[in-house]
Amino acid sequence: KAEDVIARADRVLIRHFNKIPNAKDILEKLASDKAEDVIARADRVLIRHFNKIPNAKYMLEKLASDPDSYVRETAKSFLEIKNN
Repeated sequence: KAEDVIARADRVLIRHFNKIPNAKDILEKLASDKAEDVIARADRVLIRHFNKIPNAKYMLEKLASDPDSYVRETAKSFLEIKNN
């Protein structure tokens, strides 16, 4: 049950990203959480909203170089596209 609630809250956060004043802070907190699915979801939001987040490039570079990142390859690919 708790996982369903977390997943639902994450989807709301993702869907309404631009309307939530502190969405960036919430995502950063989620990304630092130890729950693998929540981390991956927060990382995907970071990638999806790359142009709207001021320090997204730095955060993606950190994800791309982190061997424990769940979206390491996605972050690397995304950075390659953005840099070209």
